[in-house]
Amino acid sequence: MEIRKNIHFKYNVQNYRLNELKEITAFREAYEKGTFKFSVSKPFYLRERGRERYIQPITFRDRVIIHAFCQYVLLPKLTPYLIYDNCASIKGKGIDKSLDRFRVHLQRYYFSHGSNEGYILQIDCRKYFDNLRHDIIIEKLRGKLTDEEIDFLKMILKENEVDVSYMTDEEYATCMDDVFNAIEYNAQKHEKTGEKIMRKSVGIGSETSQIIGLYYLSEIDNYIKIVKGFKYYARYMDDSYVIHNSKEELRELLEELKVRYSELGLQINEKKTQIRRISKPVTFLKTIHILTNTGKIIRRKCKDTFKRERIKLKKFALKLLNREMTYKMVELQYMSWRGTICRNRGRMYKNHKQIARMDKLFNELFILPFIRSSYYAGR
Repeated sequence: MEIRKNIHFKYNVQNYRLNELKEITAFREAYEKGTFKFSVSKPFYLRERGRERYIQPITFRDRVIIHAFCQYVLLPKLTPYLIYDNCASIKGKGIDKSLDRFRVHLQRYYFSHGSNEGYILQIDCRKYFDNLRHDIIIEKLRGKLTDEEIDFLKMILKENEVDVSYMTDEEYATCMDDVFNAIEYNAQKHEKTGEKIMRKSVGIGSETSQIIGLYYLSEIDNYIKIVKGFKYYARYMDDSYVIHNSKEELRELLEELKVRYSELGLQINEKKTQIRRISKPVTFLKTIHILTNTGKIIRRKCKDTFKRERIKLKKFALKLLNREMTYKMVELQYMSWRGTICRNRGRMYKNHKQIARMDKLFNELFILPFIRSSYYAGR
């Protein structure tokens, strides 16, 4: 089973595997009787790149059920409606594919216009997963899924409904159009009586949420690509870009998109959404791209990538000293990170000096102390 590949050692996974047929039979009987309910799990916060994310995990039993629903229902039925340059959460694509497509779009623009003079519109949403509306999700999928499949999807979405009984009547009337922040909501202790329910937001930790987030903006993808005719457009979840030679046309497109996004209950992040020249360094998915006047593309990882790894290695050194980690665990993490930065197949990043400095830090923290201690122990 694919979902237990990297967590087969956990107790709940092994326990489910021992009782797999019994669990599947119990689910089928409960679902047919209409008594099935998803398990309640404790949420947690995850700090990623300096930002806190609210994660609503699901139990392994529920993961098996949702994984089957996603792999055999949602993905086969929704994938044909996605554009080729929508690369998130699809097998065979991902971040590497999206970065490759960005490079291809820069190259094709250069060859078609003969220069690197042009503009790029980069778009980002405010709290994308927190503001996906359940009614719009169901409406978009009606006709693509059967009534039974829609009902099961409603059961999944119901687990993500937000109790906003603390809101006044005025606040509740506009809550579907206002930006919802799950981290701020869960950081405060609200009275939850069930009187007022806000039916939007999907949990980041669920496979269903990833597929819904992938499909939610598909109409806008097709509008930009087909109706407006912008060739150099791609999206990675809520991060998207359009490359064009006219700044005015990109401004007009942005104003149109603000209206279309608002119709879907989303707001564009004004700080991260911008139009800039492609002749200057452009950052997409934490990677800096430089299109030179000769058509060459230079790619570098952002400085924050190395800064975070330096901080992480120093913390690992303390944990190794306190025997909270083993050297093998540290080495595997660092080599995995280093392999991502130094990958080949035409994706080589020009960060040679930074990588050399990171290797030096790794040696100073983990290799040299071991050599010195062995040397003095031998004397």
